[in-house]
Amino acid sequence: MKVLVTGATGYIGGRLVTVLRILGHEVRVLVRQPVNGRWDVMEQVVGNLAQPNSLSHVCQDVDVVCHLGGGMRPADGDATTVNVEGTRALTDDAIRHHVRRFVFGSTAVVYGNVVSPPASEEAVCQVARA
Repeated sequence: MKVLVTGATGYIGGRLVTVLRILGHEVRVLVRQPVNGRWDVMEQVVGNLAQPNSLSHVCQDVDVVCHLGGGMRPADGDATTVNVEGTRALTDDAIRHHVRRFVFGSTAVVYGNVVSPPASEEAVCQVARA
């Protein structure tokens, strides 16, 4: 099975990539720019959640998308663009390419400042209001 992983350089995404490879799955990682080293053994596809138009090709020939990428820092871009529009563009591409499964793990940043007060299950999503 071929799996596209976004957020592969993050804590959870990086571990997921390792497990998927151990289980024998073919892994494609979404990267903002090609990365040498650890990712040389996998297929890399260039795209950026902060630039939704760059995602129109990333799901081609993929069976499953594990979307764990998201913006949490100012350097990641506007949270609404990355977490809402980027996710929408990725799901549109998955639909266009007939991806069978789409697994989505969001980011705590959608709850606003997650440090003070800490985010909880009862917190109201701030990004959706933007």
